[in-house]
Amino acid sequence: MTGAMRTCPTAALEVLLELTPLHIVIDQVAKHSLLQITAEECGKGKIISSQKMEMISGNNPIAFLPKDGITKTINFTRKFKVTLGSKSEWNDSSLELMLRDSTLKWYTDGSKTSEGIGAGIAGPRTRLSIPMGRFPSIFQAEVLAISRCIEINLHRGYRNERITILSDSQAALKAISAYEIKSLLVQECRERLNSLAELNLRCTWS
Repeated sequence: MTGAMRTCPTAALEVLLELTPLHIVIDQVAKHSLLQITAEECGKGKIISSQKMEMISGNNPIAFLPKDGITKTINFTRKFKVTLGSKSEWNDSSLELMLRDSTLKWYTDGSKTSEGIGAGIAGPRTRLSIPMGRFPSIFQAEVLAISRCIEINLHRGYRNERITILSDSQAALKAISAYEIKSLLVQECRERLNSLAELNLRCTWS
């Protein structure tokens, strides 16, 4: 396939074919399996013994961090509106009108630096930064930022307001508006958003 001689080192062939080295693949599969069997309701205390669980937790405590994945659920309740569009579509007058009519405008974001992952929220009388450590994903940070933003609005007890939350994460917005839910963070965010929408004239996402 490569035209290389039979004596060509395996590492060189892996580079030529853009293949992940076998020992790394095995390590990834083993870690994934470990996370599966230590997850809640996936054999904890049954597939492996309690003694083995203690041994694993001592050598690899990351395996026992809280899990975000949940069994897939279907939820058709969506009392809010999600608006996705390109930059050209955002120049449309209808979108400008939507923002102009909004009583409350919020901005959320998730980011990653050399120090770790974090979520940010900006809005009326609020500038909030939430450190999340090194293990969450950018997607989780984006969803957490949106969820905490909704929590702030619920805590303030807004009624009959027009609320717009702007996020630059299309993946997070699509997950929140989807009917299939596989993430605990997404599930919590969607429930909070529906609660906020019930109390106000309109909740929109962009």
